[in-house]
Parts: sequence; C-alpha cells; structure tokens
Amino acid sequence: MALEDIQKLKRELEEAINQLQGIISSHIAFDGSQNIEEIHVLANFNRSPKQIVRDIESALVTRFGIRIDHKKVSIAQVKGKENHPALSPRIKFSGLDLSVSGLQSEVQVELVRDSVISSGVASGPNSKKNQLRLISQATLKAVGKFLKPNYSLVLEEVASIPLANQEVILAFITSLSTREEMKLIGCAFVKGDLGRAVIFATLDALNRAIGSLLEEEEI
Repeated sequence: MALEDIQKLKRELEEAINQLQGIISSHIAFDGSQNIEEIHVLANFNRSPKQIVRDIESALVTRFGIRIDHKKVSIAQVKGKENHPALSPRIKFSGLDLSVSGLQSEVQVELVRDSVISSGVASGPNSKKNQLRLISQATLKAVGKFLKPNYSLVLEEVASIPLANQEVILAFITSLSTREEMKLIGCAFVKGDLGRAVIFATLDALNRAIGSLLEEEEI
C-alpha cells in the first residue's frame, strides 16, 4: 500500500472513530508492515473504557472490515477542558527543576500535601524522550513519599502524541501492592510547558486510585 493510501486510510479510520459517542479525538499509528500498531483515544467520562473499545472494534469491522486486538487501543479520559489535574484537594504541584550536565539530565519535582513538601529526583541520559521519563519518574517518587508502606508506583511508558492538532502527553503507570496490580493511564494537553504537562499527565493517571493509596495523617 502506498504512503498516500495509508494516510488516506488513517484519516478515514480516525474520522470514523471520532464520530463514536464519548470520543473527543483519536490517533492511529501503523507498523512497518502497514498494519495498525496502536490506537490512542481521548474521551470523556460519559462511557466506560470497555464500552469505547467495543464501539471502536465494531466500527472498524463493520465499516472497513478491519479486526483489531483490543490491547492495541489506549483510552485516556478527561473531564471537560480541565488539564491541570490534582491528586486530591490536599496534593498540589509545587515545582519542577531540570538541569543538564553534558550528556546527563537531572530532574527534581516538588509536590505539596497540607503544607508538607515532597521531592522526587530522577537522573539519566539527556535525550528528549528520556527527559519525559525522568520527569514522570521524579513525579512518582514525590508521590511515593505520601503513599502507604506497601504500595509502589512503576512508570511503564510516557509519550507525546498529536491529537486533534494538539500535543497530548500520555502516562501509563502500574500501581503495585501485596494484594493487587492496577494499570493506570492519564493525559494532559501541552500548553507551552512540556515538563508541566508530563507532571499533570502522571498525576492524572493516579487521580482515581489515589484515595486508597495515600497514607492518612494521624489526627
């Protein structure tokens, strides 16, 4: 299939997906064999992720004869136009510091909970993609200091993708405990500051689960 044909099919598929209930925008990526590799979807909370995935599967089969593995579909849900999520009324983003020395970057993220500041630091190679990972990892380390003892947060992936002519950061995180493993995804629009968007996407991924993860303060 020629590149022009792939681009045309991509537009048609995204237009079909964008017409489905609850979906704001979508982005489809193809692999080297010209097969669908990933489908990233930005949606509201009117429908559950499972319902949205089923709708996408049905639409692609009935309209295009294309069957996809549901694991290839990533759903990020947002409320209205909010793009600066917080974990709870007591946890807020405080600061971000990024320093570069030669080929290495170091990131420090600060969060505040009831006037208590928690800092997370991450360092590593100074590539653009890895800087996103470092910022997200530093955010998780800062959050980790507020968590109950038996919980741990693992960054699986953080990526920047184009959606509806806007840049969006997606963060995919695993929450681990002795009892369960939860897969969490969050997103944030890039509004001029890429680093802040990574932090907000990371916090957004934790937003629903954070109530059960936080270490409660003694009264």
